Amino acid sequence: MGENDKVDLNPSFLGFATAFENALEEQRAEIAKGFEARNKLLNSAHTALFACIASVHSRDDREFPLNKATEKAHRFAIHAATIQGIHLIKAAIATASYAQAASLIRQEIEAVEACRGLRQEKQKEGYTPRVKALRHLGADYGRLSEIAHYSKSKILLDFTDALGSGVDHKLNENLEKRLMGLHIVALLGICLDAAELRPFSNEEMMSPDEHAWLTSVCGILADHGILSPSA
Repeated sequence: MGENDKVDLNPSFLGFATAFENALEEQRAEIAKGFEARNKLLNSAHTALFACIASVHSRDDREFPLNKATEKAHRFAIHAATIQGIHLIKAAIATASYAQAASLIRQEIEAVEACRGLRQEKQKEGYTPRVKALRHLGADYGRLSEIAHYSKSKILLDFTDALGSGVDHKLNENLEKRLMGLHIVALLGICLDAAELRPFSNEEMMSPDEHAWLTSVCGILADHGILSPSA
């Protein structure tokens, strides 16, 4: 088309976008209504873990020199990037946006593994971290990758309504619980790595309250079978 060619645009056509997004938003809101009740213990664990992360990060008595070239600086950056996305992951799970949640949780797991590699001086700059610290989640990590890459049609069809309404959000309570649990496990790894950089004292990484609450979190994860290898 030339510069002088005139195209008549019908403004009312854009109403499709508004109606479509409003319909999807209503679905997300309806599914999210029952999220807290469906996952009461896991939500409690999430809140406790977030409190522990906040407590650890309130300690800013770092005694080591910090510059952009240190592995510790890299770990601090990983912690910050991960923590900044916590609300996005929980919202994605709560609204049955499972593909998006899976992609972000996969990234969280890689964050934990990157921190492990940096601690062990094995993580090379620019390389994808290998799953070792959370190797018991290997099968879960594989499924998260399949979802993130859209590579398995059966998995996608299980939690979308692609063959029914098309794009409607579809609640899958089992997947919802598993994703929430995996999210918490990954955050637990970030919390522990942060405590190693910001210990409570010279003798203890965690404060008594942090230790007690993290023990409770691990108990909830164990009760939900999250700490066991998935089939």
